[in-house]
Parts: sequence; C-alpha cells; structure tokens
Amino acid sequence: GGLLLTLLLSFGVAGYMAFGLAGAVLASLLQGPGPVFGLVLGLVQSTGVLDLTHALAILAGTNLGAAIDTAVVAWWPYSRDARRLAVAHLIFAGLATVAILVTVTLWAWLADVLVAGDPDKIAYGKRVLLPPLGKHLVAGFLVSQLFAAVLAALVLPMTLRLARRLVRQRAEPQPSKRAQAEESILRVRRATAGVEGVAVLARVALGRALRSQ
Repeated sequence: GGLLLTLLLSFGVAGYMAFGLAGAVLASLLQGPGPVFGLVLGLVQSTGVLDLTHALAILAGTNLGAAIDTAVVAWWPYSRDARRLAVAHLIFAGLATVAILVTVTLWAWLADVLVAGDPDKIAYGKRVLLPPLGKHLVAGFLVSQLFAAVLAALVLPMTLRLARRLVRQRAEPQPSKRAQAEESILRVRRATAGVEGVAVLARVALGRALRSQ
C-alpha cells in the first residue's frame, strides 16, 4: 500500500487522475462529498501522508461521485425530465472534475497565496499535526469549486442540449392498419347508433303527440 501510494504521488497528472477517481469512488460510497472532505482533512492534518495538491485531487473527484449517486437514484422511478437533469449533472461533474484535476497545481498555489503560513509546518503537542495544511486545503477547495461554478455557467446550455439528445422521449407505438380500420368502423357505428337513437325518440314523441290529439 505504501509503495503504491509513493508511485501515485510521483506520477504527476496521471497520479492526480488516480486520486480524483479515488475521491469519486469514496463520494459515491459515502453518498456525498462532505464525509470525504472530513476524511481527507483529518488525514492530511494528522498523518502528513498527502500533500496539498494530491489532497485537492481527491476532493476534485467528489463532484463526480455525487453526480453518479444522483444518476443512479433518478434513473428508474422518476420522469424523463428528472433523468435528463441527472445526465446533465453527470456530464458537468465529469467535465468539472477533469478541469480541476488538470489545473490542480494552480489551486494549490492560490491556496498558498491566500493563506498565511507554511502548509508543511509541523506542530508538536499531544499529536503530530499540520494545522496550516488544513487551512490551505479549505482555501484550495473553495477556489476550485468557484472555478467549477463559473465553468457550469459557461457550459450549461451545451450540457442541457446533450442531455436532451441522450435521454429522448420514447416514441409511442403506432397502431397497425387493421387496428385503425377497426377503430374507424367502431366510430361509424357509434355515430349511426346515435342518429338511430334520435330517430327513435322523434318517432315516440310524434306518436304521443298524435294520440293526445
């Protein structure tokens, strides 16, 4: 496990993608990004195994994991519009995750600029902690999500159009020619029966009128 983690930490963008995939899986299993954030925050502060960039890569995948959960829940029991919304969410989350992972070093740098203190500074007490790293992680996560929100506003029309194409309305089955002919005959019979009923009522009324005279 330690060797695999060391290899992933040294793989650059490919390693970031692997950590993002891990974040997506965790968010899907834990049903939301909140538990993953708490897990990663505790991990980076108490162990120092992950640096800021790779911790942000894990959190980047939580958007995709949450979208997968939404798609699974909304696909079967709900309407076509709900499925389209879930597909749009999934497409956007995938795009946002990839965009954040590709630029993850930028968000780590911005967090270092915005938050004072060295993220690698170790504080010794009852436990060995890295408290500044937690603050940097929060700042980096916030600015990356702000970037994701701006990206959502830009690609929203395209995402909705793509979702409509992927989730089309089912075409209702067309009746056969024989069924259409039978339906036409039935309508004619109903109309004829109505006319005959009116004629019978007219005869009865006429007969009563003549007898009363």
